[in-house]
This record gives sequence, C-alpha cells and structure tokens, in this order.
Amino acid sequence: MGSVSRNFSSIATIVSAATLAATAQTLSNAIDLATVGYEGFQVTIDITWHADGTENVRVNFYGSLDGTDYDDVPYSSVVLPVSAGQTRQYTFIVWDYLYTKIGLQNVASDANGATITSKYRAWNRVTA
Repeated sequence: MGSVSRNFSSIATIVSAATLAATAQTLSNAIDLATVGYEGFQVTIDITWHADGTENVRVNFYGSLDGTDYDDVPYSSVVLPVSAGQTRQYTFIVWDYLYTKIGLQNVASDANGATITSKYRAWNRVTA
C-alpha cells in the first residue's frame, strides 16, 4: 500500500495592496479548487492600518459551484480588530468549496483606510 502525502500549489496573490475606502467591499480574484482537483486552501490576509485608522476590517467568504455565480450572502464572515499604525497577518483554512472569493471591507466608514494584500496556497492528497 502506498503512502499518502499532500501536493501543494504555488503561492498566488489574490488581492494586491488594495486600499479600503469607506465601507465599499473589495473582492479578491477567485480561488479555484475545481480545475486541478484541490481539496482546500490556506489564505493569508496582511492588513496595514493607517496610523489614524479607527475601524475593524470584515472578511467575507463567498462560494460558487461554477466560478461565475457567487453567493449573495457570505458562507462565513469574521471581523478583524483595528490595530492603528500596525501590520497584522491573519491565516484561514478553507475546505471543499470549489470556488471562493474573499470580500474585504471596513466595518464602518474610515477615511484612513487599511491596505490589504492576500495570498493563498491550495493542496490535494496524492498516493505514492
């Protein structure tokens, strides 16, 4: 019987230095697990708050069956606490969604918005 190991994709940037303004949502590029047969992914979200930033950042996860029609309501959402003048990295693991986009927005209007970069790496299992 063969051994099972994980096969990892290369790291891909899905949001590149986007600055959040007011409460408008910024959507990431799609994370596509279906095309290559990946099972899940790890995503990092790096947030740099302006020195005078006052608002938390909401992260919304939207799924899709076909990579075209995404959820109207996120399947998961988390609020990351403001850390004015600081850079923070947050990591999330997501399983079994064929396609995902990540929405990023200030919880309330903030003239001194945060700047965000996000990357992901997918995986599947292979038998050797």
